[in-house]
Amino acid sequence: MLVIVENLAWLIYTVVMHGRYGQTIGKIVTKVRVVDFRTEGKISFRQAWLREGIPVILSLGMVGYEVYAILTWSASPVAIDNDDGLAAGKSFWLLSSIPGLWFLAEVLTMLTNDKRRALHDFIAGTVVIRTNAAEETAQLGTAPDNIIQQPI
Repeated sequence: MLVIVENLAWLIYTVVMHGRYGQTIGKIVTKVRVVDFRTEGKISFRQAWLREGIPVILSLGMVGYEVYAILTWSASPVAIDNDDGLAAGKSFWLLSSIPGLWFLAEVLTMLTNDKRRALHDFIAGTVVIRTNAAEETAQLGTAPDNIIQQPI
């Protein structure tokens, strides 16, 4: 049950934060935001769901397999002690390698395009931008208005 709750909490957190604010807490701290690729405006909840679609499917697949293993007692302590448990099956190793392959594909995609968009950005039609870019441009172009020159 804990694994299911953890997966659902992660899903709800990321989808709600991206859909409502365009940022998670980590993105706020690092001053980046997820925006619509075409308009650079706020993303929709549909786009937030699409961004998380593949990881959600992979997580649900693993959780489903784990629940099946628990219900069929193939994840019992006795089965694990006899090397006959959950980790002994080929399907476990196949299922557990798919997230790693997805991660590798995400990184390779991100490193090979100009906007540094990962696969989930292409699926959802989103892009991650820096939120402090406008501030930096303003600081480079003009002096702050609040500086008062003191007479000498």
